[in-house]
Formats: sequence, structure tokens, C-alpha cells
Amino acid sequence: MIVVGMNLAIITTLFIVISLGLWILTEMYIYKSEKNSENKNVWLIVNVILPIMGFVIYMFLKKGRN
Repeated sequence: MIVVGMNLAIITTLFIVISLGLWILTEMYIYKSEKNSENKNVWLIVNVILPIMGFVIYMFLKKGRN
């Protein structure tokens, strides 16, 4: 059970790091091309959906530890 938990923690950490990287990249991309209104969808996905996913995964891990 401990090994599975460690693997899950490593996978989640990688996911969070990748999500943060994608978030920073998209923020830079949006900042460079703010004139286009198409980027509003990207902004919504990055700033709303990714934090919610991260929070859900965090709660899942917190519940799994106890």
C-alpha cells in the first residue's frame, strides 16, 4: 500500500508541475497576444479548470493519507 501511495504522490507532483508549466506558458502566450479575443477560452481553461483539478487532486491525496 505504501508503494502505491508513493507512486500516486510522484504522479500527482509531476502533474502539478506540468500544470504549472502549462499555466505559465499560456499566461505568457495570452500576454503576448492579448488583442485576440479567441484567447479568452484558453484563459478560462487555465485559470478556472486547472486550479479546480489541482484542488480536487489535493483533496483526494489528503483523504488518501489519513
